[in-house]
Amino acid sequence: MAQNSLTGKIARRFGFWHYLRVIEKCVKAGARGLEFGSGGGNRWLANTYRMVGLEYGFSSSKAASQVYASCINGDASRTPFMDQCFDFACSCFVLEHFPHPAVQMALSEMLRILRPGGEFIAVMDLHCDRPFLRRLRERHPTIYQEAMIEFPGHHGLFSATQWRSAVVTAGFEIKVWRLQSRFPVSDLGTYACLASAPSAPPRLRFLGKGALWLVRRAPLNSLYQMTLTLLDDLFGWMLPRNWAYRLLFVLEKP
Repeated sequence: MAQNSLTGKIARRFGFWHYLRVIEKCVKAGARGLEFGSGGGNRWLANTYRMVGLEYGFSSSKAASQVYASCINGDASRTPFMDQCFDFACSCFVLEHFPHPAVQMALSEMLRILRPGGEFIAVMDLHCDRPFLRRLRERHPTIYQEAMIEFPGHHGLFSATQWRSAVVTAGFEIKVWRLQSRFPVSDLGTYACLASAPSAPPRLRFLGKGALWLVRRAPLNSLYQMTLTLLDDLFGWMLPRNWAYRLLFVLEKP
């Protein structure tokens, strides 16, 4: 994924639901960027841009500091950066972990630290009505709460409508708004969360443990994810918008 070979470009296109590919298309190489919720960092971002990480977990921020020029151990809703000091900001599956007040604060911070015309690019999970998740939520609300909210920490799992309202309220202009993952088969990580639900019946725990076994085998997990993204690209547009489990947006500071 970090290479500029054909395989690297394919991996960036279909990995993380097009997140890296959209950054590659929207942001010029060499721009100064902030990734918040950076985890251990991303080597392609580090090789392409002048990256700074912001990570709440100390061990992750320490790991990211080995990849990026620097990584700050801190909170995205109260950043230590000066006004207008970044060309772009980005985050990958982070915002859905923020409760509503913290989300609005984080969006305001991203607006503050971006230069005029700077972009904020993010991908996140959504609250949605795709068949599997809706059925689980309606028939087994306790299992849904344990597996899809509490275990992954999805305390800010909002709908696409709620996100649109939040980013407009913060003062951003929307450049790209993609409702993705409409294909009814979920990624392995979603199914794997079922293994963590104490109240799940045996059949759901079996599904979760099987998915978890595959998740731990990186090549199989990557192949599954890229295939699922391709299928969603080909057929997802024909399916209801409220089935979308992922939102990818590009916002611009006026």
